[in-house]
Amino acid sequence: MRVRSFASPALLLSLLAFAPVASAQATEEKKDDAKKAETAPAAEPKKDAPAAAKKDEDEKEPVTKAHVGPVEEEKVSSSDPREEAGKTYYFVGLRYRQTFLPKFMLGLFVAGGPSTVSIPSFGIEGTMRKDGFDTTLHLTYADWGMEPFPFKGKDEANTAWEIVESRLKLINIGVDLLWGTEFSKMVSFQYGITAGLSAVIGDLARVQGRPKAGTNPDEPDNIEKCPGANGQPSAPDQYCARDNDHYGDYTEKSWFNGGKKPNIYASFGPQLGFRFKPVKQFMTRVFFGWDLFSGPFFGINGNYGL
Repeated sequence: MRVRSFASPALLLSLLAFAPVASAQATEEKKDDAKKAETAPAAEPKKDAPAAAKKDEDEKEPVTKAHVGPVEEEKVSSSDPREEAGKTYYFVGLRYRQTFLPKFMLGLFVAGGPSTVSIPSFGIEGTMRKDGFDTTLHLTYADWGMEPFPFKGKDEANTAWEIVESRLKLINIGVDLLWGTEFSKMVSFQYGITAGLSAVIGDLARVQGRPKAGTNPDEPDNIEKCPGANGQPSAPDQYCARDNDHYGDYTEKSWFNGGKKPNIYASFGPQLGFRFKPVKQFMTRVFFGWDLFSGPFFGINGNYGL
């Protein structure tokens, strides 16, 4: 009983003694927290980023816009020769063509004739081009002039030899239809056909001929003009007979007048070549082929792009 009575007052006194101290300590802690709250910097709103961060974002923004924005189109030179699919291009220009009529082609129908006939032609042309296909219309003048040569029908007798001189000229309207395989925007290989129809003008002079004395009458190189004056032979014979008027300045009549000189002439055959277009405004071709009625040919042209 005595111990319990002593312990109770002692415990009460201890609590009373420590209570002010605890209270004072709690008060001091509250004061310290208040001071810390006053001295601590105010928290900035989240939306207001630091100036350095804003600067970084401003520097990055143009890069992001350039990346996601529209891409600038490549600048094309006004002289670039590239051609667009589905677009039609037009050209006008000049052309030259050289044809060689070989003797073996003449030999299919006649005896004699020159060894080779060189036929130059030149003129104007216009081309329409789309998706690698060319349609070229041309108007040309061709010179079929030939020096005098011995001539007769293949199945005619030796007495039919004549000396013929051609002064013929041809005005031709033609077309080239050409497909192409491009090697680059400047160079392509072309292939197709060429065709034309010509009006024949000029004279075809004919004079009766005979073999030189003591020579073979079957050889064209041995044939000469019949001698005579005023368009008639001086000494008629089997070669220089008077059964026709092929003497002096006689010229053959045309088909339309009952003669053998043609009024029209055709051309047709395959054509190959190369097309060069170094700039948009200029195009040229070198070409070659075979005219079924005249023989092999080659040529060149130059065109301005419209």
